[in-house]
Amino acid sequence: MSEETSNEPFTAEEVGGMVRHMNDDHADSVLAYARHFGGQSDATEATLTTITSAAMGLRVKTPSGIFALEIPFDRSLQSTHDAHRTLIRMSKQAKRGLENAT
Repeated sequence: MSEETSNEPFTAEEVGGMVRHMNDDHADSVLAYARHFGGQSDATEATLTTITSAAMGLRVKTPSGIFALEIPFDRSLQSTHDAHRTLIRMSKQAKRGLENAT
């Protein structure tokens, strides 16, 4: 297990900080990720639960229930700065896609 962990560029503290920041300051983006990239157009709430180099984990609430959702990144993230840029890019893409869908 430690071998697998060493492949991740983020410490537990960094993941916790990113998760808290996104949920506290960018809840609209997290919901947009679930609706656009996760295909959950009826999502009423979404909470970021984790970030790895490969994907983000969300807890999504819809009228039919609450479930976990994993949204893969288009490439492996290399650093917290890379994660920051990727999440911003994905937020813009998701919000544009949702606007165009209405």
